[in-house]
Amino acid sequence: MTVAVFVTVALTFLLFNMYNIDNSKKYLIQESTDNIEELKQAESEEDIIQRLVYENSKESYYKFVVLGSDKSIILGGEQRVENDNGEIEIVEGETIDMSKISKRQFDKAARKGEAFFIANPYKSGPTLNYFVKVENPNFTDGYVFYMCSVDAIYNGRPYFIVLIISVGIWAGVILAAYIALTFNVKIATAPFEKIERMLVDVNNGEYTQSQIPQTLNFPEFKAVLTKIDDLAVETSKNFINLQYEQKKSQILLQSVNQGIIVVSKSGRVVLTNAVALEIFGKTNDNVVGVDLGYIVNNEELLSTLTQALEENKYYVGEVQIGDEIYRVETNFNTIEEKDVITGEVMLIKFTNVTVEVNTAKIRSEFFANASHELKTPLTAISGYAELMTMDGVSKSQLDKCVKEINSNALRMRSLIDDMLKLSKLDADLDNEEVSKFDLSQVCQEAVEELQGVADSKQVEITLQGECEFIGRKKMIQTLVSNLVNNAIKYNKQGGHVWVSVEDKENSVTLKVRDDGIGIHKDQQSRIFERFYKVDTSRTFINESSTGLGLAIVKRIALIHGGKISLNSVPDEGTEFKVVFPKRLIEC
Repeated sequence: MTVAVFVTVALTFLLFNMYNIDNSKKYLIQESTDNIEELKQAESEEDIIQRLVYENSKESYYKFVVLGSDKSIILGGEQRVENDNGEIEIVEGETIDMSKISKRQFDKAARKGEAFFIANPYKSGPTLNYFVKVENPNFTDGYVFYMCSVDAIYNGRPYFIVLIISVGIWAGVILAAYIALTFNVKIATAPFEKIERMLVDVNNGEYTQSQIPQTLNFPEFKAVLTKIDDLAVETSKNFINLQYEQKKSQILLQSVNQGIIVVSKSGRVVLTNAVALEIFGKTNDNVVGVDLGYIVNNEELLSTLTQALEENKYYVGEVQIGDEIYRVETNFNTIEEKDVITGEVMLIKFTNVTVEVNTAKIRSEFFANASHELKTPLTAISGYAELMTMDGVSKSQLDKCVKEINSNALRMRSLIDDMLKLSKLDADLDNEEVSKFDLSQVCQEAVEELQGVADSKQVEITLQGECEFIGRKKMIQTLVSNLVNNAIKYNKQGGHVWVSVEDKENSVTLKVRDDGIGIHKDQQSRIFERFYKVDTSRTFINESSTGLGLAIVKRIALIHGGKISLNSVPDEGTEFKVVFPKRLIEC
């Protein structure tokens, strides 16, 4: 409303001012006609004064001044004001100030012959001025200037009276309109508010079909509201179905154990899942619309994917990201709407193949090592068999050949048995069930089984501790037997072996310690590798090993959720410690 009043006042002022200025111009022209004629006939400045003396003495708001070509005052220029009695009088000492009239205004009158302008040459305030160049050869430069003025309308009392009346009228009209609108706005906008609520509910997926209230039963809006109501119901159903499909797709996408990233042809991310973000160490933020480089922080991989995107080329390869190995594969799909292709995207799939790659590597190493280990006894058997077929072989030589063939055959059998045992453990082909048994009793049985080997080397075995254990008994028997056998095998003549079990609150600990030859520190990190053997120069000449015993021990420990460690000092001895969690191991 304030703006409306302001605009109204401005328009009133403009129109009223234009009207009065036009009337004032006509008035000045009319009043100046006779004076200009007198000036054209004047022969001197004194003649001008005589001719216009009456004009100069009139009691009127009308002011005039005659100027020479040098802008000096010849006649007039007095200030005329209304006194308290309503009479017009000349104010002594107050004359026109010609410096208030700009050179541009003088030049305009001199060039065109006349000009109208508003200025402040009198102290009474702004005046509308009619400036005329009067041609007369009797004066210097052949002309004089005549300027008559009246006070500008907005400098007088009538102007303000009219302005106040106008503002009052317009303010009254606006106030009346405002009051009328205030009483009718709710009724007039009620249908639109109803439509707004419908659209908000549709946008939120919460709209349900409703009856149109009687208060809104306008003939002009009833058909529109009914149609919107029907469309809103249909749209709401479609919206709910779309949300359901999106949710279902999101659940399926997040449940996939592969990383998925979908990018547009411009390289912007369109879709991704949590697995892909986790691969590159990103949080599960909203990354839709970001550049692919924000997620893929591997420069070499990013360059390859960018090239595949630019060339629209299928790519598949393996890349290591951190400690994991992933197979990266790209595919291209088109986006269609109503059988019209609207775009193309590239789908990037990340599959973790770390286990497969490592398994293949282990398998390859296993077969290479197995081939090497089997080749040695086979070569020996073949050599001794060939020797036996030669002529002139003595009985003692034949006996030695038979002994060596038997020895190498036993070695091969032991190696094959260990290989099969380890393969079964890797493939979990042992169907033995978990049971509860006495671990100290298993250790006692292993000691008794190996007592003969220990006696041959005069090795003393000590067993300590008692506890029960839950696990696969045959596997634990193999584990204990291998550890005790190694402690005897790599011990010195007359050495000692200590076997102990300890039952703690949350774990069971098995320790096998000896005071034998020990293991060098540079060999300790590889001692559990398959087919790895310690330096043969430090073993006794009559000892043999398949290199699989400790690998089998470690695998059995892992199957039972345990951890194995060793502490060894060369020429002082070695201690193996296996810590099992005290829980039912389902393996």
